[in-house]
Amino acid sequence: MKMAVRKFFVFAALATAFAAPQIAVGQTGSLTMSGYAYPTALRFNVTGHNNVGAGGFNASFNRTGPTPAASFVAYCIDLSQTFSWNSSFTVTETWPISLFGGFRTGALDRLYTQHFAEATTPVLSAAFQLAVWEIVSETSAATYGALDLDTGSFRATSGNSTARTTADNWLHALGAGPTNGYVLTALVSGSRQDQMMATPVPEPETYMMLLAGLGLMGFVARRRQKGIAA
Repeated sequence: MKMAVRKFFVFAALATAFAAPQIAVGQTGSLTMSGYAYPTALRFNVTGHNNVGAGGFNASFNRTGPTPAASFVAYCIDLSQTFSWNSSFTVTETWPISLFGGFRTGALDRLYTQHFAEATTPVLSAAFQLAVWEIVSETSAATYGALDLDTGSFRATSGNSTARTTADNWLHALGAGPTNGYVLTALVSGSRQDQMMATPVPEPETYMMLLAGLGLMGFVARRRQKGIAA
């Protein structure tokens, strides 16, 4: 019975630690977008684009190397290109800071940490996408106060007012909230729309469980070796 309990905690620690998609920056793979996640998109007119759908995508990323495939909710970081549903295209995993610089990467980090987990309805998912577009598109923004859907080089001029107001409220409060909840990876294509993948950062307790589980596995292995030697 004790051995069964020990094995349960070992496997729980390992499963928790490795449940999130793994990261392999610089690696290429095949990305497939299968539909909107929650469960549809709201339509907006934004700078340079009319009647665009805003919302998270169900995405699947199959890497060409040994790193496991990942299924996740993706958000668009590229309004200049498009893609087709259920049609795979090649992308490369890239650190966002190489695309957006320090301030905007930090703003994306804060946005994901504070609001990614709650964006699970069409309105909130649309608000999250608008906030992402605002951050990546306002190239001259250097303060959180400059991130506003009504001003600057990127604007959302029409569409669901609740989503737009929510996105602005999130953006204006980013500097006062937590950070470092996710590792963000840009999935970049030369001919199709770029997407953002978020990998949760495990809590410190998870690392402790993992270390304890690995230590227990080593202890059990040593006990078994002694028993065999005897």
